[in-house]
Amino acid sequence: MHGQGTYKYTSGNVYSGEWANGMMQGFGKMIYADGSSYEGTWVNNLMDGDGVYVDADKITWTGIFVEGQFDSKIQKKLQAEKVIKDKIIAFQSKAQSFFVNFAEAFGKSDKKTFKDNLAPFFGSNDTCMDYVNLENFPKFEDRPADKWNDLLKGVLEDPGHSFKALSVKQDAEIIDIEKILID
Repeated sequence: MHGQGTYKYTSGNVYSGEWANGMMQGFGKMIYADGSSYEGTWVNNLMDGDGVYVDADKITWTGIFVEGQFDSKIQKKLQAEKVIKDKIIAFQSKAQSFFVNFAEAFGKSDKKTFKDNLAPFFGSNDTCMDYVNLENFPKFEDRPADKWNDLLKGVLEDPGHSFKALSVKQDAEIIDIEKILID
């Protein structure tokens, strides 16, 4: 098929428009069996370019289509917001898990094993050197193990505390700060 023409598919879809080498190419209109339709530019059998899609519920989508998909600023914004929301949920879960794991490690420890069992919950030069000035960062030795346990257990059990993840918008790009804040 090449040139102008109409093709009726066995599915019930009907395309009228331009063809090139057996493919919908150029301007055309497809009326789908479910009552939806697209009128606009086609490239390699896909909606691509300016067009108008009317779905089966009679909602009109006017704008640019890219490789068969409606492309809009709103759609991109919603997708970006979903990615951020998923990251926030993951960070909140990770923060809560930290406190639960600390309580379990503390419960399994005695005076001889406190430092070894609780050391993974504190920053070290190797794990924090790119993010934190360790001179001002609390160390395990700063407090006895039972004081750390009381502090962290209080945060976990207090219903007034919530776990939040912080993200910052800078120069129209979103830069995630993977740092958990506790209210």
